[in-house]
Amino acid sequence: MKRTLVWTSLLLALPACGDDTTNAEGGVDTEATDTGNGPGSSPTTSEDTTGSVAETEDDTTGTADATDTDEPTDTDGEPPPMAVLDHIGGGQPGALELAGSHAYTGIGPRLVVWDLSDSSAPTQVGGTEPLPGLVTGIAVHGQIAYVSLWLDLEGSVVMLDVSDPHAPALMGTVDYTNSAFSLPTAVRIDGDTLFVSDMEVGIVSLDITTPDQPAVIDTLEVFGVTDIVVSTGQLRYRAGAFIGGDAVGTVTHLGGVMLEIGSTSLPDMGLDIAFDGDRVYNAGLFGFFAYDLSDPEMAMTVFSDEAMGSAVAAADDVAYNFGDGLTVFDFTGAQPAVGPTVDAPTGRAAVTSIDGGRLVGLTELGVGLVFDVSSPSTPSSEGVFELPVPAPTAAVVTSAGLAFADFYTGLRIVDPRGASVGRFQVEGAQVGVEDLDVVGDLAYLADWSSGLYIVDISNPASPTLVRHVVTPGHPSSVSVAGNYAYIGESTNGGSVLVVDVSDPAEAAIVAGVSATHVFGLVHRDGFVYVADQAVFDIGGMRVIDVSDPTNPVQAAHYTTCDSALAVALDGDRAFLACTSDELHIVDISTPSAPVLEQAVPIDGHGVWSVAAADGLAWVGYGMGIAELDVSTPGSAQTLYDYPTAIRVQRLVVTPDGVLGIAGMAGTYRLSR
Repeated sequence: MKRTLVWTSLLLALPACGDDTTNAEGGVDTEATDTGNGPGSSPTTSEDTTGSVAETEDDTTGTADATDTDEPTDTDGEPPPMAVLDHIGGGQPGALELAGSHAYTGIGPRLVVWDLSDSSAPTQVGGTEPLPGLVTGIAVHGQIAYVSLWLDLEGSVVMLDVSDPHAPALMGTVDYTNSAFSLPTAVRIDGDTLFVSDMEVGIVSLDITTPDQPAVIDTLEVFGVTDIVVSTGQLRYRAGAFIGGDAVGTVTHLGGVMLEIGSTSLPDMGLDIAFDGDRVYNAGLFGFFAYDLSDPEMAMTVFSDEAMGSAVAAADDVAYNFGDGLTVFDFTGAQPAVGPTVDAPTGRAAVTSIDGGRLVGLTELGVGLVFDVSSPSTPSSEGVFELPVPAPTAAVVTSAGLAFADFYTGLRIVDPRGASVGRFQVEGAQVGVEDLDVVGDLAYLADWSSGLYIVDISNPASPTLVRHVVTPGHPSSVSVAGNYAYIGESTNGGSVLVVDVSDPAEAAIVAGVSATHVFGLVHRDGFVYVADQAVFDIGGMRVIDVSDPTNPVQAAHYTTCDSALAVALDGDRAFLACTSDELHIVDISTPSAPVLEQAVPIDGHGVWSVAAADGLAWVGYGMGIAELDVSTPGSAQTLYDYPTAIRVQRLVVTPDGVLGIAGMAGTYRLSR
């Protein structure tokens, strides 16, 4: 019997504001509220909102608190559900709000709070449990933070009590739309009015005179809105243009009632824009541009510069371009002036915020930056701080804690609590680290853009490069056994490469065999089992005989599942994550003749990853992790679903549980 697990600290176990389950003191009573996150979700009856896990049976005939049992199995003889031990590995920076001496940041599916009292050494002081979606916007109003969350087409806005920044606590949800689809992208505040931008709904204004009971005032239907900036009586929005690039619009608002007075497309494509009065700034790969929006229906170019940038912030007629350092563009005089460039690790800045004399930026490379802009045209760097792993793609347990492959940067090592220990930066304009393996004091990184990196991690605080092996294709996976590393390549023709690492400093490719589009592989007992996606040819699972590593030979090609994204082994069985939304369990007792044992349908926006151990299997799907009992051949059944904010692209079995690695949403750690 499948049971859907819901984190009762999440939105979906909380009533919308104004719901009759709100108690007289303004608190939230979570009894018998509806959920809907993840396949087969059903009502929860838990009243614990501290981040514990509650379970419900699909037939709703009974409930149980997953944290109450002291037995190794429940009353049905099943293992008890795992608890969300914590969330590590961070996630992509998605939002940033400065309020007083604190920076409220959206890191993957969490709100993380930093103390900036000492700008030279910002410290993380608090954060939430994983929220039901990626954080896309934050607006702080007194003791409440309004946070927008992206979750496929079921996004939401939640309220958090931040009266104690060390312990942000969920209060409830903001009921801003009745639409079946919602993709909130930003939240902003002007006085006692909250504005929500949503790519599906448009722009919604809400009265927050009573902050914990927002009430809808008006909705402006604008499709594809990605950001908004508000000021007294006026709102500017950014949206996708039909011909590419950005459209910008101008809206007046009085008491929350909105009226659009004009919109136009920007003539140049960029990565980020910033509004400042009647001017809009555009930063991107083609340079920096400034436009006059005095006429809301015509963006007139008034300045351009070849300086590339990934993000831009602006205030009081001064723009700050995050490119190769922080470059100042001063528009306070009669003619625009290019100011100094501050040397700082600003590459791939994702989000920025400016408040008074302080400018903060967060980068996809896992770095936070603080600048003093009290003298706007001559900023100075005040502090640099480490963010959690921004885009984890794989992980391995090490003596120091965990080694992560980070897509944008390379190798990150964290302690068991998730705190950064050390990093190795892969150099290059197109870094794309997709997998790693660790053997002893060596980490092997599969970098999609440039090959295999072998890194010495004997000193976790200071990893050092041992060898870079350039490969002919694009590596997506790596498995090391004995004196050889096996590399799976994907784009532009797949292959499995054999690299001799007997002397890591002289590692070299010695052989290879063709595949289609390799997404994952694992070595065992002289065979490499390959998950191969169908691209221009049939994929499935290839079994490569590497008993002679210098002469690999395909021993079998299992095509009942003709397109696979991941493979795991447990005993004499292989577990394949198939793009047909199925888990195939395959008998490999004879490796050269794999036979289907059972195909298990997985309902949940695609099957992406798989892990297996001791009669249990875990499948990462589009919005969560499914746990299955596979102890009886041919009779696999799903036991539990654990919801996540985005697809889980890799699963790792650890001594005390399972890691669900979700890229932009960071890493979920489950444990019994």
